[in-house]
Amino acid sequence: MEPLESHQNVFVGSSSQINQSHKSTEINQLNEIKSRTGVMIRGDLQLDTRSTRHVLSQRTLKLQDGCILRISKTHINTSIAIFPIPLSANHSELYNLVNLRYFGDYARVKTLEKEETKGFFTLYVQYELRFSAQHAKDRLINLNYSGVILNVMWADSEFLNNSIFVYFETPIPNSSLQSFSEEAVIEAFAQKFGPVIRADLQVDRLGNFKGCGIIFFVNSGKGERAATRALQLEEQERKVNVCGVCVKYKPRYENKSQKMKKRNYFWTVHEVKVKPTKVEKSEQDKEQQKKKKKEKRKEKMREKKKEKKLLKADKEIHYNSHHI
Repeated sequence: MEPLESHQNVFVGSSSQINQSHKSTEINQLNEIKSRTGVMIRGDLQLDTRSTRHVLSQRTLKLQDGCILRISKTHINTSIAIFPIPLSANHSELYNLVNLRYFGDYARVKTLEKEETKGFFTLYVQYELRFSAQHAKDRLINLNYSGVILNVMWADSEFLNNSIFVYFETPIPNSSLQSFSEEAVIEAFAQKFGPVIRADLQVDRLGNFKGCGIIFFVNSGKGERAATRALQLEEQERKVNVCGVCVKYKPRYENKSQKMKKRNYFWTVHEVKVKPTKVEKSEQDKEQQKKKKKEKRKEKMREKKKEKKLLKADKEIHYNSHHI
């Protein structure tokens, strides 16, 4: 049995969330984690909320052979942003553009959303699989589409302003310890503002919530509008009741300058330079030759004028010296 690689990620969650590449981890290699945490970490094992929080609070675990396991949640972004899309493009054309054929099948698109930006459409596409999104990103980037070069980036919180910082104003009551969870927070914020993709609430070593975290709306223009709509309220109204807990929120403070640089670079239109045909090349060559001939003639005329001026000056000098 081969040992695990150093700093290998161990994902915790249900089998529907786990990537296929992490399901092959042998169960015998993680027995030591079970002895430490009391919970077996395995891709095809669905843990209850309390056990999941307890395991995630460990962050990293060091095995006897010196291998360090990094524990994290299972979240894989499958959304990409494409720009610039001409305003004249219809839905069927865009759907055919993002449904790329690979291995005899089409990339499965879950959602397709377009938003007007700087005279063009920004297209947000969510695929079912990360592999499909990566394949589409590799195939569409720098593609010539209707005379412009397509820019493609991952549509996530590093590019979109679709996240907010949340904190608990009141502690979690004992009656709500079992019902309060990240899923409850997601449902409450989704009902009030818009679709939420996930909530990352911080926990301590015992698996209890620390009282703060980040809410991520969907990775598209709809999620960005939902976050903007939530932050447009006054500070006194920025609160949501979740299982008897008053959850407040505020803007997520990030390095916005880097994000704006990335967005401005993404929203630049690069037109395709059309190469001239043979006939056009021959015509261009003829015009260039004519221009060169004209320039040569002008240079000759200038030289002749200079020579005439010099001859006149010499004659005047000779005449003046002879008559003095």
